[in-house]
Amino acid sequence: MEKDMKKILGILGGMGPAATADLYAKIVALTDASSDGDHIRTIIDSNVNIPDRTMAILAGGASPLEEMEAALDNLVCSGAEVIIIPCNTAHYFLPALKEYAETEYVVEKRAEEDLEILVDGHAQTGSVEAECAPGEFAPGECALNLEFVSMIDETAKACAKRNPQRAAILATKGTLESGLYQRALDAQGVEYIVPDEDGKDILMHVIYQGVKAGADPSTYLPGFRELLDRLAGQGADYFMLACTELPIAFAQLMETEGMHAAKDFDVPSEATRAAASDEAAKYSTIDPTEELAKSAILACGYQLKNN
Repeated sequence: MEKDMKKILGILGGMGPAATADLYAKIVALTDASSDGDHIRTIIDSNVNIPDRTMAILAGGASPLEEMEAALDNLVCSGAEVIIIPCNTAHYFLPALKEYAETEYVVEKRAEEDLEILVDGHAQTGSVEAECAPGEFAPGECALNLEFVSMIDETAKACAKRNPQRAAILATKGTLESGLYQRALDAQGVEYIVPDEDGKDILMHVIYQGVKAGADPSTYLPGFRELLDRLAGQGADYFMLACTELPIAFAQLMETEGMHAAKDFDVPSEATRAAASDEAAKYSTIDPTEELAKSAILACGYQLKNN
């Protein structure tokens, strides 16, 4: 695909900032590129003002939708054509966000060389013209070729490739109670188990009081490892790290359990490498952040590294 045919990526982030940075780092690492110019033009709105998604779903907390819409406006006005959201729980609100896009980004008028788009009630010109679909539009008709890539759907497809293995869904209480992954996995014919209430509490501690809070990993990794072992004993073949803070926690766990000696040496010993490999094999995972990164790269018209 020619450079001018490739799409601009928009990351609707801030839920949380570390998870947003983790996604972008994976996009960079997984893109087949040999120079700066070979990478995807990416616009990131790390909107930390978005209210907590789990509180909104389970406890009647403030809806995150208004701030998500504001972030989407910023991305669209900057030229984003493919939208991704590095927060599993936020996908509960994705249908409403799509509906907002379909009704808010509409044509006001179209002339031979002039197309105005209404974004949140304000006319935008020039910056979004390249992103407008060709053809004539009536007032009120959606005029942007926006593509939303779902982390939930892409992860479920990746899990289906591992059938008949059984997944353990590790996520926030909001994600688990909403059934986002259960429905997606059922549609793909994937067997799964979910943590019990104690396990959910452990995960919420890892996510909120651990990674999001920037706490010392020693305060939450022991409980995380105990939960992994417990779920493995209940028949889990692999773990879905279905909250964007969990891949960060899992990487910390692998470093602590398998790569601890690397802190003392510039080059890990063979024994250290072997220990890390054993840990990785013991705790087989699917990382939804990585699955989203790969799908976003392809959606923007780029190739995966080593693919």
